[in-house]
Amino acid sequence: MFKIKLTFCNCSILLIVMIMLLAFIYVFIGCKMFNDKNIYKSKSIHGEVLNKYSLWYKNPLNPLYSFIDLSHLNNKPAGNHGFNTSSGDKFKFTDGTAVKFFGTNIEASTLFVKNKNLIKKHAKRLASLGFNLVRLHHHDSFWVVPNLLAKGSTTQHLNKESLDAYFWWVKCLRDEGIYIWVDLQVQRPWKEGDDIPGWATDMAPTSIRGMNIGKGFIYLNTRMQELTKKFNEKFLTKINPYTNLALKDDPAVMGIMITNENDITQHYGNNFLKSAEHPYHKSIFDDEVESFSNMFALSKDKVRKVWLPGESKYLLNDLEARFNRDMIKHLHELGVKVPISTTSMWGGRSNLFALPALSTGDMIDAHGYVDKSNFNKNQLNINPVYNANFLHQIGQAQLVGKPFTITEYNVGEQSDLSNAYLPTILVSSMAAFQGWDAIMLYGYSHDGFKGNRASPWSSYMHPSILGVIPAMALLYREDHVALANKSVVLSPSEYELFMKETSSRTSTAIRTALEQHRLSIAIPKSRMLPWLSASKIPKNAIVINDLNKNLLVKNQNFVISDTGEIQRNWSKGIMTVNTPKSQLIVGRVGGRVIDLGDINVKVQTDEAAIILTSLDKNPISVSGKILVSAVAKVTKANINGNNSYISEPVKAEINFISSVNGLHLIALKPDGSKGLSMPLFRNENGKYTFTLSEKYRTHWYMIVK
Repeated sequence: MFKIKLTFCNCSILLIVMIMLLAFIYVFIGCKMFNDKNIYKSKSIHGEVLNKYSLWYKNPLNPLYSFIDLSHLNNKPAGNHGFNTSSGDKFKFTDGTAVKFFGTNIEASTLFVKNKNLIKKHAKRLASLGFNLVRLHHHDSFWVVPNLLAKGSTTQHLNKESLDAYFWWVKCLRDEGIYIWVDLQVQRPWKEGDDIPGWATDMAPTSIRGMNIGKGFIYLNTRMQELTKKFNEKFLTKINPYTNLALKDDPAVMGIMITNENDITQHYGNNFLKSAEHPYHKSIFDDEVESFSNMFALSKDKVRKVWLPGESKYLLNDLEARFNRDMIKHLHELGVKVPISTTSMWGGRSNLFALPALSTGDMIDAHGYVDKSNFNKNQLNINPVYNANFLHQIGQAQLVGKPFTITEYNVGEQSDLSNAYLPTILVSSMAAFQGWDAIMLYGYSHDGFKGNRASPWSSYMHPSILGVIPAMALLYREDHVALANKSVVLSPSEYELFMKETSSRTSTAIRTALEQHRLSIAIPKSRMLPWLSASKIPKNAIVINDLNKNLLVKNQNFVISDTGEIQRNWSKGIMTVNTPKSQLIVGRVGGRVIDLGDINVKVQTDEAAIILTSLDKNPISVSGKILVSAVAKVTKANINGNNSYISEPVKAEINFISSVNGLHLIALKPDGSKGLSMPLFRNENGKYTFTLSEKYRTHWYMIVK
């Protein structure tokens, strides 16, 4: 038998160990109880920070289900009205049915998820959220592993497993009444076995950065053009085993893009300069400069200055248009029947001199992001007399006589998430007012549904971005917002179009017209571009030639649509939409009482979006089924090793007039089931009152009879 002699030192150590053990048990149980209540707590958050977020919601979205089901909006399967076609500046199916598309992007690794049941569930969730279009994006990008390209030394073989997953997405989406936008080339990494002239000098050196994608080169390199056509043929003519249709023959495909964010008029023309050290392509470009300058008696020196507006923009547009026409001809020979987009107007500094080449396609596409540099400067606070917000940057691409699409919009990857709901609300409201034809959030998911990346570009778990999607789907698709009463056409001269940096940044007319009237751009005919047709301006349009014209009343601190339904007050940083079926307030609403007539809202939360949406096609004042969406700030946190979202509850008192008796407020759980319910009291004036608070543990509610 051993005898243990306890000394004062031994007892002290034992006591310390016991205290530490008890402290660990206390913390563990406390954290467990906290997380069980869907309240945020992390080991990295303590004290005053913990108190700040103690009542916020942790990951309030269900990754597989929607808090509401709008799938009835879709006519299933997609394609049963025939192929999508462009008719003037609108889309319609071959049976004559008019259509608008409310969409998102499925990108990168998510395209190639192997779990077929998971893909099927997300297709159903997308339809429930109100989407009727999905763009399949980054299928060939160099950073996506695996992607649609098979391993090997060339780009001319398709990865069978990846193609199978891609085709399964197409089948599942079309079954849910969701149409497909097909990209042909995004960020394809050209390979040495492709035998591309200039590889050793122009392409291979860039592989150090993993980006031998040669942006801009395709407009000059005939071998790359040949390979692109071969790839397109294989991709578009391969039979989908789940639909028994090739993509070119599938009416569920609504549109095709030739090459994503790959233009030389604005972005990649600099790759042909001596300083870019691409000697093979510079030599081809020098020959084009020589030929074009001689043909039109232009200064070779000026045509070569691709970084400046001026004569160079004629040549760059001509090179793009030549490529576009050739690719479109080949796609039609393959049997493609749907509208074709060439590439996009993209980037915050895009100018109108990019439009002529884009006009060779069947539709004009634009991208727009609220990046970190301008996001914190609240978009709602921007005075259009002096500055452009991201809506102005998008809207300047609407060309007279062409359907208009937005294949990408959102906040930027590194943006402040305090009002990440704002781009979706702005784009959806303006798209309805302007009559834009297809809008696509970037994006729904590109992380393979792994759930470990809190990114606005994988918004399927983002509570404030995805949280307003159903309300905006109804607002846009069901025409809750009326079209503009007046049409304004900005008609720049040829000099202003090609010789100057003309854009929403420089044009007061663009900025002050967009939020008041329907805005489109007319392009003039040019001797240097014989293929370019002058825009046919509608007879009833108000034509503006003065790009600096201010269409707002002097000293006005707000802009209101000519329908009276949308108003933005930039001095207060608030926007409202006031229509019979949709009513919303968004922005710096805290401490304010906002009156929309039938609805009166008193908000405590500093910044928020509160939306009331009729679900039964009746005005809110007589509706027996109303969706209430209320979202605010969101932040990211690492919880148990995963990036997660925590979101702020919205606190507000809402009063609304209704003639319907016996309404109840029901909290909606993440899977769409019902949570807390309470009857609403209506006073003698026919006005109901209810309060939003953290006790409901949700951002979404239903008002029902």
